[in-house]
Order: sequence, then C-alpha cells, then structure tokens
Amino acid sequence: MQAQRYPENFDGIVAGGAMFDWVGGQFAPAWVAVPGMRNPAQFVPKSKHLAIHKKVLAACDAQDGLTDSLIQNPAACKFDPASMACPAGQDGADCLTPGQVTAMKRYYSPITRSNGEEVFPGFPKGSEHSSALLGIDKPANNWAGFWPEVVYEDPAYDIVSRIDITGLSDYDRARAKVGAAYDAIDPNLEPFANRGGKLIVWHGWHDQLVSALRTESYVKAVIERVGATRTDTFMRTYLAPGVNHCRGGVGPIPRRVQPAGESCRLG
Repeated sequence: MQAQRYPENFDGIVAGGAMFDWVGGQFAPAWVAVPGMRNPAQFVPKSKHLAIHKKVLAACDAQDGLTDSLIQNPAACKFDPASMACPAGQDGADCLTPGQVTAMKRYYSPITRSNGEEVFPGFPKGSEHSSALLGIDKPANNWAGFWPEVVYEDPAYDIVSRIDITGLSDYDRARAKVGAAYDAIDPNLEPFANRGGKLIVWHGWHDQLVSALRTESYVKAVIERVGATRTDTFMRTYLAPGVNHCRGGVGPIPRRVQPAGESCRLG
C-alpha cells in the first residue's frame, strides 16, 4: 500500500507475507473453512494434515532435483487429493473420505466466477500441514471480525450460517464497500519506481493464513503493467519454500530480510 499510494514515504520497502488483497484474503478463509463447519462430511481433521502433507511431498518434493521436504515450485505439483481416497464406506488416519477429498480440492483450487475469471487463488500444495483454515470448527483470526464488524456492521452476524460460499455475492459486497480503502492491488508502481524506490517482496509458500499464490499473481500483474525489464530495476521477489506466515516453518528465512523474533515488517 505504501509503494502504491504513498510512493514518496520510503526509499526502500521490504514487504513480507503481505495481505494487500484484504477483501479476497478475508473471503478465502470462509471459502475454505465454512463448508466443513456446515457439513461434517467435508471437515478435514488436523489429525490427517500430516498424512496429506507426506503424500504431497512424496508426489512433488523431488521435482526440483533434491529430496529435502521442500517444494520449490508448488504450481508444478500435480498431487490430487483423490489419490488418498479411502476404500468405499471406510475412513482412516491415512486416507480421505469423499467429502474430505472435495474439501482438499477446494483448498487448492482458485475462487472463480461463473465465467472462469479468477478472483483469488487457492493455497499452494505443501501448505496444508501448517494451514490455519483446515480442521477448524469456528471462524478465527481477522476474517472472524471482518464480516460481522466491517462488512455488515452487525456483531450478531453469523459467518457460518450466512456467508455466501456458493457464489460471490458477499465477496462483491465487501469489495464494493471497503475495497477502495482496504485493498492495495494496483500493479502500477511507476510513481514509486520513478523516484528511485526499491521494493523487496517475499512470501513463504507454507503461509498458513495468506496464500502466497496471490503474491505471485500480483507480481505477474506488475510485470505485465510495467514490463519485465523495468520491474527488474526496482523490485525483487522471493517465494520461500517451507516458510509459514512471515516466520516459522521448515524452510530457511534470511535474517537480513526477516530478523529473528520479528513478525512481518515493512520499512
């Protein structure tokens, strides 16, 4: 937001795990988590997350030439939750029921309009083990307050029973009401670049709260807007394998980008 709206404020910015698409970032958790809250058949208990993660690693870890429990390029990972389907009529710690297969496919899939237009990406393959959205029985974190307090201005508003997760009416309502104030999705960073500003964007692929795929899509939009050569003069992007939201996880975090003990920072 600083680079887009206030390009004169900083000469250099480090933006880590940024929730710049705020409305989309508050709708995606509901899209993922609420089906399991409404229908127990689509609830994926935390006891199964590690088993799923191990299957994802088995399918995709070695694709980068090194078996190290890290997936360098989740987009290249073709793991299909259906490959873990339980035998008909059965359930188990290392397999998924039909409803759980549906839930995991939803977790990885983008949110789209009826015409196929993507409004928010799914979550990367490999992030399932750290997810703060799978296996929860009630709304939590920012999205728990965003819908009742900000969008509907009604503390009694019940997300689980009322939010539209079969369509995009609530997403569109929120975007129309607060998108202009809350969201920072403009790919035009020319004013920041023109004054000599430098931007480092980094995001952990295992971010449990904010899909790193949204950061990737924003960076692509910037490149499309100003060109790859121009982008290289002022912006660098690092997508960190195995790293959670701003810190933690199984992957390395360069301390010069993220000092030990600090959360997301911009400065």
